[in-house]
Order: sequence, then C-alpha cells, then structure tokens
Amino acid sequence: MILKAISPRDDRGNDPNDFRDDPEYLSRILESAAANGRPVPAPATETLSGAFRYVEHRTTTRGRLVLDFVHAETGQIASMFFNVNIENPRTGTKYRVGRSGQFTTRPGHKFRTFWGQVIGEQPRRSWSRIHTELHRLRSVEFIGLAVGRETYWNLESIRKS
Repeated sequence: MILKAISPRDDRGNDPNDFRDDPEYLSRILESAAANGRPVPAPATETLSGAFRYVEHRTTTRGRLVLDFVHAETGQIASMFFNVNIENPRTGTKYRVGRSGQFTTRPGHKFRTFWGQVIGEQPRRSWSRIHTELHRLRSVEFIGLAVGRETYWNLESIRKS
C-alpha cells in the first residue's frame, strides 16, 4: 500500500478564516450554496460590541454547545457555538440535551482552548464533568463583538476583560 502525501490547497492559507473579508471568495461560497440547494446564510445586519456576561449553556441534538451571554448595556442575548460530543464514551448512549445538558470534548477542541484562555486551568474534576463547572464563567466579564443574524446574535469574537 502506497501512502500519498496530501498537499494543502494553493488558494487558501493555513488559516481558513483568511478569506472571510474577501468579496470574491464569499460570493463563490454563496453561489455554490444556492446552486446546490443549500440554504444561503443571511448577511449580518448589525453588530453589537461591549461587555458581556455568561448566562447559561445548552446542548443540541446535533452535537453543539451553545453558550449564552447577555450584553451589559442592552440586555440582548448573544450566543457562542462549539462542536462537542453528546455521547457517553463508555456506554455509547446519548446524554440529555437542552438546558444544562451534559457533553464531552476531546483534546484540541475549540471549547478546551476557550476554557484555557478564560479560566486558565483544567477543570477541577475532569473534562467529562465540565458541564458542572460552567458556572465559573459567571464570575468573568467578557469584551466581545456580536453580529446580528436574522433570528439571533452570534458572538464571533470574545475575550476576557
């Protein structure tokens, strides 16, 4: 068996977000989505920046963790999304989803990076019990930028203040 090295695409840099502001790249993506019958994402309507506080979390059946933050001045709820695993690794059964749902993450997941930047330490027990420690985010004040979509505010950039 011969293994073939996969070379990176020439038209993109190492960071997939490099072309986020390139109008040609975005128009190609939107045209491709429309041609294949996929829903075209709604353009950003407005932005909201300033101080945010963590409110609660929920999980979805598609394996997403949604962290809700409230804007300090306007009271608008903005959400931040992470891909997580909602299956118990030992038994294979799915965890309960919804408000305060349980989830697990693997090393290298963006949620672990986010947790390390904000809290600065590993969870007290283990990563499989991280959902019980999310209340620690309530003591942290965040500065961020939320982009208004059709039905929700997407918190795209956030950092600890």
